[in-house]
Amino acid sequence: MKLVAIGDIHGRTVWKDILEKEKPDIAVFMGDYFDSFDISGEAQIENFNNIVQFKEDSKNTKVMMLYGNHEHHYMRSFEIYSGYQQENALNINRALNHARQLGHLQVAYLFDDLLFTHAGVSTEWLIKHAKYTSLDTVAEEINELFRVDLSVFDFVGFSQTGDNVESSPLWIRHNSLLRSNKDKEIKQKYRQVIGHTPTEDLNLGTYEKYLGGRYIPIDTLNTGQYLVYEDKELSAGKI
Repeated sequence: MKLVAIGDIHGRTVWKDILEKEKPDIAVFMGDYFDSFDISGEAQIENFNNIVQFKEDSKNTKVMMLYGNHEHHYMRSFEIYSGYQQENALNINRALNHARQLGHLQVAYLFDDLLFTHAGVSTEWLIKHAKYTSLDTVAEEINELFRVDLSVFDFVGFSQTGDNVESSPLWIRHNSLLRSNKDKEIKQKYRQVIGHTPTEDLNLGTYEKYLGGRYIPIDTLNTGQYLVYEDKELSAGKI
């Protein structure tokens, strides 16, 4: 069983080359399909719709599409972050709503001991918003919140970058993840695969030291790198 996780898209079409090369059983898109500064809004929408179409048509690859903060501000229009495209906002909102209504978007995905979200999950946020009845149901509880109440994923705190332990899985940053999860249970049970914070190099050895091996940041698509998980082993792929 091979899983490939692809970092923040931002309109890039390189995902097609990655999937053609790897032919994975599971493909996880980490969110942020929109808000490129050098790709037209129309092309970004087309690319997003192509991913949705690939998910619908693919017979050999299970496709998981995670939801990021650069989707959220088109669904919650009073929240506007960098890159927001006012001229394309209505069409992006329509594309996102269509995908959400069909069940193509979600916030969390769990595979083995790997918990995938756009930015990461803190215990503090879970306790505040989710039932948090069992670590085994964390992903299901987060996705149920996404289905019924988008407001729990809104931006919180005073840090403009979202560096707050109560930030949602769309916004939390590395420093806050390291400070969070006070009960340690979620850290012990899961390794979290995250995007959101751009990283130049997917060097798994470096992050083993830097983030204690429990957080694996893969917003590296700008350098053509992505994560491969096969036979219980993690490795860095490059296109």
